[in-house]
Amino acid sequence: MKIAYKLLLAHKQKHLSASIFVFIEQGRRQKFESKLVSHLFEKHNVIKLSLPYIEKGQQQGEIKEGNPLALAILFWKALQGIVVELVFYPKSSCPEKEWILDILKNNE
Repeated sequence: MKIAYKLLLAHKQKHLSASIFVFIEQGRRQKFESKLVSHLFEKHNVIKLSLPYIEKGQQQGEIKEGNPLALAILFWKALQGIVVELVFYPKSSCPEKEWILDILKNNE
């Protein structure tokens, strides 16, 4: 989940990528008449793209058991909420990357 760390680091460096992440997530919620735009948002859906990695991590015992889709939603929506907070309120405290990764980590 290097992307999560990079997004948090981007915020600390006041990098545009954190704002772009927020913008893209807002765009995903819109209904577009253009099939191309809809296709692009679906093609780059980080939740769906992370499913094979979560499943592999579960097989290796590194990621907790459970519905991979539900875990992906939990992880990415938590990260999205954190990035939104940090983009709009830059003086907010940034969680440690380990706290975010603990969402998925198998602690057994």
